[in-house]
Amino acid sequence: MLKLQPFESVEVQLKNGEKVLIRKYDHSKDRAKLIEMYLNYDPKLRCLGLPPTSKEAIMSWIDYLAENGFTIIAEKEDRIIGHLVIVPTEKK
Repeated sequence: MLKLQPFESVEVQLKNGEKVLIRKYDHSKDRAKLIEMYLNYDPKLRCLGLPPTSKEAIMSWIDYLAENGFTIIAEKEDRIIGHLVIVPTEKK
């Protein structure tokens, strides 16, 4: 079985000089901000039906990912600007 090491937050500097914090997602603290990010997501950028488009579907999707996956976020000026999730398949 694969054992994950603790994820340590890291601040990165983008090419334009802006700094972004990459950190582990905290569902109880970050959920509302992540929902907000996806509500403002340009639908033309969706791929394979993701992210969902309705608020209810986004909320359900985020809750599923938080329960079943490992999530990190990118945060700038107290706004979530990026989201990555690793979810195991049925075959693990």
